[in-house]
Amino acid sequence: AKLPVKLGVMTITPSYLRYSGEKFVTDKTGTVLGYTSKLNMPAIGLSLKAGDLSLDGDFQYITGKQRNNTTGVNTKVKAYASYVNTGYRASDMFKLNLFGLYATGEDAKSDTTTSFQTACMDEIEVGPMFIINDNGNINQVGVTTEYDKITEGLQMAGFASEFKIAKLTALGQVAYARTASKKVVKDRALGTEIDLRLSYEVAPKTALWVEGAYLAAGKYIKTVNTTSGKQNPVYYAAGLMTKF
Repeated sequence: AKLPVKLGVMTITPSYLRYSGEKFVTDKTGTVLGYTSKLNMPAIGLSLKAGDLSLDGDFQYITGKQRNNTTGVNTKVKAYASYVNTGYRASDMFKLNLFGLYATGEDAKSDTTTSFQTACMDEIEVGPMFIINDNGNINQVGVTTEYDKITEGLQMAGFASEFKIAKLTALGQVAYARTASKKVVKDRALGTEIDLRLSYEVAPKTALWVEGAYLAAGKYIKTVNTTSGKQNPVYYAAGLMTKF
């Protein structure tokens, strides 16, 4: 349930979701894990627009109980994630955004699930980056085997700029990220990611696009990635997209 409340230029949206059921997730080794969960998921969203300035934020908290069907272990759930994005539209052609996010990882408590991705059973992906957040137009091609987000959580800060002229749109974004937990690897730095996307409208609601990303890997990925000589992940793709 959602209940938006508008206060002048600001809209506050509290919400609540109750979940009870079984879900299967895949960890970084490819192992399928089944979880039976009874979860309460309160959240609050904030949206503010004042002229050319904007601010958007979301906070999601997850509490309840969860059973790992593989190990038979029952745990309490206490996890959360937050995301903030502030923007400035300099003109009809150019806008700039600054963003930050935090998603909890596992701590030393064996009787409590504190990882946000484990708690939400990997259903909620937070963040705009193509590789680290699997947020390219072709998704699920990120650092799944080099970064155990199910356990480690995520801290990230960055900026994005978008330039549009006629039918051409260019998006560039840069972010630095590290894990929120030291449970898997003590060195938490995931690295700095650079993304670029170009799209050209070839027909109404139809665009030809090309995008790419490069992650200058930090010590975390260089420690975990022992199966490949390529320590700096690269992603690129192209396609035709139609909106209905």
